[in-house]
Amino acid sequence: MKKTSWQDLVAKAAEHGLTPTFEEAGYKDNRTPVQWQCAAHPEHRFKARFFDVDRGCPLCRPKGETRRLRFKEIRAKAAEQGMQPDFEESAYLGNKVPMQWRCLKNPEHVVTARFNNLRNGCFECRKEAGSPRRLTFEQVTARAKALGFRLGFEPAAYGGNQMPLPWICVKDEAHVFIDTLGHLERGCPQCRAEEGSPSRLSFDAVRERAEALGFRPGFKAEEYGGNRMMLPWICVKDASHTVVTTLASLVRGCAACHQWARATATARRHGFQPGFKGSEYQGNRVPMRWVCVHDESHVTVRPLHRLSRGCPHCRKAARRRPAKLRT
Repeated sequence: MKKTSWQDLVAKAAEHGLTPTFEEAGYKDNRTPVQWQCAAHPEHRFKARFFDVDRGCPLCRPKGETRRLRFKEIRAKAAEQGMQPDFEESAYLGNKVPMQWRCLKNPEHVVTARFNNLRNGCFECRKEAGSPRRLTFEQVTARAKALGFRLGFEPAAYGGNQMPLPWICVKDEAHVFIDTLGHLERGCPQCRAEEGSPSRLSFDAVRERAEALGFRPGFKAEEYGGNRMMLPWICVKDASHTVVTTLASLVRGCAACHQWARATATARRHGFQPGFKGSEYQGNRVPMRWVCVHDESHVTVRPLHRLSRGCPHCRKAARRRPAKLRT
């Protein structure tokens, strides 16, 4: 590979704000790491290959940033989005650092944002134009009123369409709930509950469905808040097994029972049976009491994954037998 001349090396390093701290005689080739100094911060010194100088000073880059765009690059890309940097080149700290930007269409619009967030253009221009990305407070008020609700918050608290906010039902002002604007199309959840909407099962229907799946509710009727609410359920086979999940997830069965069944089958395959109750089982990495199926006096305490070696007492007894008896 052709070696870059000393003059070209110094010129290219200067373009990226670096100066070599070694003499021309110490320059071997492009691949040998050498020491560089940051022009903006002379105390920043580091070792790097000549190919890596286009990244700039690594000590000036924010932590976690892999590549720092040059000031010329960000100025050109910002212009494509109708923005221009409102700071000097010396103040540029990196792509992911919030900086001030000025709108080209409306110079009075100055926003503070990271360079990566400029792809949507000027925030102030979108707000004035009523961009669909964020509805105005008046638009939100009109849409909520059309759906049978009124706002339960002040204009200063509004932060966007996707922000959960308090809403008041027009039919019954005692019904106040927190949700996003898009979910108001479902109507008032408390009105649906009082009317017995099919989207929410009654407590008796929930109990019957859970019992059919091998569970019973571990909560009271007044604690029930809907089919999709995370609630405790007690296994019918083993009352010590309690799972916290939704009603729909009970079709998977009891996870603790499945784990216990797999552990028992694995132990029997290696010649053991559990010497403890299923509610005491804590996982295949915890030492437990296991009984040999060939001799119940042989008891070993070890994790499940170590039972594949067999019964240690049976192995010792086999070594003590005479050679003729073993054969």
